[in-house]
Amino acid sequence: MKERLCLHRQRRQHHDHLVALLLPTLHSVSIGILQSTCRPPGTDGIPFCCPFYFLENNTCEECPPGYINPTSDINCSLPCSYPSYGARCEGRCNCSKEDCHHVFGCPVTMNVYLEYNS
Repeated sequence: MKERLCLHRQRRQHHDHLVALLLPTLHSVSIGILQSTCRPPGTDGIPFCCPFYFLENNTCEECPPGYINPTSDINCSLPCSYPSYGARCEGRCNCSKEDCHHVFGCPVTMNVYLEYNS
């Protein structure tokens, strides 16, 4: 029983270390999705925009649907990567990479059957 308790504690400590390592990363990603400015303005007064925003007139503006601005130094010229699409690249394509459009997602197909009576 004592060995089992020791093993449980070791696993728990390992789990706690993983949580401690991942938590800052997850927090940064969630902040980038929920707000436009990831870092306050520096001495130059210019803010650092989050990945789905770009700098325009010293304010962070949202990228157009289907685009991302990963480095905050370009104006959202990078399209969402497959399988992501749409606003903030939050949509997920369930079609092939070739059919997934970075703005609109998968094409909608409909089968229409016409019956002619003569």
